[in-house]
Amino acid sequence: MPKHSTRVVSRMVAGEHILVPLASRGAEIDSIFNLNETGTFIWEKIDGQRSGAAIAGLLAAEFQVSAEQAEADCTLFLAQLLEVRAIDLEVAR
Repeated sequence: MPKHSTRVVSRMVAGEHILVPLASRGAEIDSIFNLNETGTFIWEKIDGQRSGAAIAGLLAAEFQVSAEQAEADCTLFLAQLLEVRAIDLEVAR
């Protein structure tokens, strides 16, 4: 289950949702991420309780896209968030 990392803070700035890493190295300070509407929707659904598949289902319903498209978009975005360490994966118990 994806959950927000403690290494990143999210903020709404001038109507845009941004993710800001809490930098431990100078290079990380330049890594601010602006989320589009879809990214913001997914980010807001990440709570450590919902699976990626559950979030994709919510995405499909909200944006009226096919389940396959929502799954592909959600999977890609979660992988990107994981790569930049904005989320952690929690193992279901």
